[in-house]
Amino acid sequence: MHLVIIIVGIIIMVIAATQLVKVIDFMSRYFHVSEFTTSFILMGIATSIPELAVAISSSIHQNAVLSLGNIIGSNIADLTLIIGLPVLIARGIQVKSRLTQLDTQYMSILALTPLLLLFDYQLSRLDGMFLLTLYGAYDYRLIRQRSRFTRFVEQVKKPRLLKQLLLFIITILAIFISSQFVTNAAVLIAQEIDVPILIIGLIVISTGTILPELTHGIRATIMKHEGQIIGDILGSVVGNSTLIIGIAAVINPIKLVNFSEIVVPAMFLIIAIIYFLTSVYSGKRLTVRESLILIFIYLTFIISTLGFEYLRIEKYL
Repeated sequence: MHLVIIIVGIIIMVIAATQLVKVIDFMSRYFHVSEFTTSFILMGIATSIPELAVAISSSIHQNAVLSLGNIIGSNIADLTLIIGLPVLIARGIQVKSRLTQLDTQYMSILALTPLLLLFDYQLSRLDGMFLLTLYGAYDYRLIRQRSRFTRFVEQVKKPRLLKQLLLFIITILAIFISSQFVTNAAVLIAQEIDVPILIIGLIVISTGTILPELTHGIRATIMKHEGQIIGDILGSVVGNSTLIIGIAAVINPIKLVNFSEIVVPAMFLIIAIIYFLTSVYSGKRLTVRESLILIFIYLTFIISTLGFEYLRIEKYL
């Protein structure tokens, strides 16, 4: 039954993501901004809704470390698997704008900020407010620079805009609800086979919560809207690292009992950021070779995390 729920949930997300691509394309033309900007702000928040739900729930239930593991795991997946698969399907993706490269730099800094704040073994409410401020400042900067992106000339009527906004809300709800069912079913399966909670946060829950980004990225590639992919990835990573983890810390400070628990994930996050940043700046195109390396980094992260957890369990048996 849990497997059936996962399959049905993924099908719903694929259908909803297909509609979402069309809605974002419409909004970018209506508001005269590029697909990158619209995807960053709208999809960056929308596809992070599952992470937000996990963050709020885990913080309320005094288990905010679970949210931290989810965010780190989701960010690693976003910068490797979620960008790698669409690039592989499209046989390469153009990085058209110098501003996109610059935004990648800012994303890298913001993604590492929570790790830097954790050197005192906690993310306090003050740290959470700081992260929320960073998110607001970055979105403000992105909106201010909208005139520097390509403008669209198509004019649309207001009633049609209201219809598209309604569709946007419906599709986001569909993605949110279905991803929650998928995540919950995956957690139940993990518990039944006695997988540790740390693995659930880093791998199982993060895998479930990145499904909206994955489905959207693949559908955007198939529908020739590659401009949405980079914006969605950067928006999701920045949103996860500032908005989502900031809200979790404000609700309930995140305290680490053992810093070694996140050393391996943190290392892979740094590796993913460095290689993604290098790939973007290596030319104006993300190639198939780079996509395969990104996917390999993600698979290595999964295997390493499971391996270290196995060694830890063996040590205490």
